[in-house]
Amino acid sequence: MPVRHTSQAGETGCLTTGAHPPAVSVTATRGEQLLASIAMTDDSAAPALPDWPVFIGVTVDTTDPEKLAEFWSALLEVPIEHRSGDEVHLARQPHRGVAVAFQRVPDPTDGKNRIHLDLLVKDLPRAHARAVELGARDVAEHERDGFHWLVVADPDGNRFCLITPPPA
Repeated sequence: MPVRHTSQAGETGCLTTGAHPPAVSVTATRGEQLLASIAMTDDSAAPALPDWPVFIGVTVDTTDPEKLAEFWSALLEVPIEHRSGDEVHLARQPHRGVAVAFQRVPDPTDGKNRIHLDLLVKDLPRAHARAVELGARDVAEHERDGFHWLVVADPDGNRFCLITPPPA
């Protein structure tokens, strides 16, 4: 999936990012570094964007993007795709995930986050143990309508849910 970019010297080149769906070509202006994120270049919904917004990713504010990206990279089992001075982007989970990025902010967010991520898991005890091993902490446990989920917090305190669906 070629993505065109222009180097600081003004040369045009191509980046290849592996076994993801083909991407649209994007050219950067002279001196810019272009992020070849699959979320920004995935043309599986082609030929054109719809008239309504399309959800492509989540960016998490943090005072330490590298540390938080390492946690989420391990938890989601995806590599870090791109690093810049103030941002770290994870690769998207093949055929199902949205892009996740972490951007540096000067101060930590106080209080409970107003948006959280829901992660569907096959084996809740195993997923929970893995999250805790990576640095998550327990917040709450819930059951409703046959669903069972655990609320945990990442190393920055951002809450997310590990959810198992009702038995079939």
